[in-house]
Amino acid sequence: MNLDAIRELAKKNLAGRRPNGNREAGYIYYHSLRVANLAGELSARTGAPSDEFDPVLYTGALFHDVGKGLSRHNETGAAVARELLSEHLGEDVLAEVCDIVRFHCVRKHGLDLSRRVLLVQDADIIDHYGSQQVWLQFLQAAFNNVPQPDVAGRWTAESYRSEIERVRALINLEESLRIFDERVSFQREFYRRFQEEALRGVFEADGQSEGDAT
Repeated sequence: MNLDAIRELAKKNLAGRRPNGNREAGYIYYHSLRVANLAGELSARTGAPSDEFDPVLYTGALFHDVGKGLSRHNETGAAVARELLSEHLGEDVLAEVCDIVRFHCVRKHGLDLSRRVLLVQDADIIDHYGSQQVWLQFLQAAFNNVPQPDVAGRWTAESYRSEIERVRALINLEESLRIFDERVSFQREFYRRFQEEALRGVFEADGQSEGDAT
């Protein structure tokens, strides 16, 4: 497997794309690179030899969102991945890569999924949290002209806490849960600092106390 050629193929097909109007061009590419690396890290932390690089896992993760923005993006993405990678991979490896793409977002359905799929599922979730969650929230606010107090209000709302718990329940592995929880803890501390520093005086001026905001 020529990983340099595969990385170049991913860059060519993903680097200029954006999944929706609230994310920057190239988001899919950089997200996919992070997921590929994180899936490998999770694999090493959960049983694989630390020096063992899994090219099938890496390739599947790298192309997991190749269908993003299209209808049924996982099914469509599996077909696109097969077309793009058919000249680079043997049939057995190609089938495993396409399974990773097809099932990367089919979580907790009682299916007998491979370890590679479970690793990519977890890495995909984790990458949306921590510093990336802060980045995505600010991007969304900027694209939609949402003022800072409203952004802070979303972070402290019960609906957001419920969303965190819903997503957490989709994670497969204990080590993934540990990393997810650490990232959410970082978010909470950042949001607290954001309210303390960026919104000093804002809530009083709007007739609220800082205690109401937290």
